[in-house]
Amino acid sequence: MAIKVAVIERDSRFLDRLTNVFSKSYSDKLELYPFTDADVALSTLAFIKPHILIAEESVPIAPSSLPSGCALAYFVSAVGTDRVGGYRAICKFQRAELIYKQILGIVSDSGDSAAQAGRQASDSKFLVFTSPAGGVGVSTSAAAFALKAASQGKRVLYLDLDEYGCPGLYFHGEGGYSFGDVLHMLVHKDGNLTDLLSHATRKDPRGVSFFREAPDTTVYPTVSAEDISRLLRELRVLAAFDYIAVDIPFAKLLTQRELWDRAAGIVLLTDNSEQGQRKLTRGYFTLLQEAKSRSGGMGCELFLLNSKCTGFPMRSPELSDLRELGQIPFLEGMEAGALLTAVSGLPVFDALL
Repeated sequence: MAIKVAVIERDSRFLDRLTNVFSKSYSDKLELYPFTDADVALSTLAFIKPHILIAEESVPIAPSSLPSGCALAYFVSAVGTDRVGGYRAICKFQRAELIYKQILGIVSDSGDSAAQAGRQASDSKFLVFTSPAGGVGVSTSAAAFALKAASQGKRVLYLDLDEYGCPGLYFHGEGGYSFGDVLHMLVHKDGNLTDLLSHATRKDPRGVSFFREAPDTTVYPTVSAEDISRLLRELRVLAAFDYIAVDIPFAKLLTQRELWDRAAGIVLLTDNSEQGQRKLTRGYFTLLQEAKSRSGGMGCELFLLNSKCTGFPMRSPELSDLRELGQIPFLEGMEAGALLTAVSGLPVFDALL
């Protein structure tokens, strides 16, 4: 479903350039309705039924004049302006690709039909790696999946949401921003998040994109579940990745219900120990109870991945409903890079790709 975008802009030259670029690059994803006269535009919105109206900042729009389900945003000239009258702002003087991605983000955050259109414009798949048991190889597994996907030509992002995570153990790339800059903008809402995400993403020579860990963790306690939800929405509508491998602590996953809806699957890890099995069993039932308390249920498939196995893996009967991916052997004495390469070569991730 194409997104219907109505634009009110008195600068006809800018409007012509925008129309030409969008018609060439996004004709299958956007239907653009350009207007230079605000009165004419507002009188026809009921017939067009756009998903979003973008007006130049000098043209105030009354929300009551918008059709049901239509989002509102403003074109601005100043770089870094995030809001106009409480509504999202889009800088005119940036690449058309970034304007397009911001439109997707705003539409995705809007009402039901608009959000559906925004989600359909992007096909990024979130795969979540987590465990209620510590030290079972969650980060290594998430990073190894990302490396395997990249080796198959997929565009993939490794997203580490653990405040003490260290993506730099696995991946290396040039860049001037860290994940701390992204979190700061999420919390303070003081800039163009789409633009920052594009510039903060680094790329390892092997093809995996990632964010460098924050130099310190002081910003993490101020990050809300809604902030993370906004980050996930923005990453999805960037349409820059086929897969996003999310490395997230189990307790944080429980608060991030929107991730359940967006995820293609949740991979639960355990090691071959009685303690690990018991912790995973309790965590699994907690997830099921949380799912029962919400109208949408779980929303994605749950997988089991056994790591650090030295023999036949233990399997608690309470976990029989989980789809088992296989086992990662206990690989002792390997440095992080070699370990990542070894694990990424195993067939345990094949079912996820």
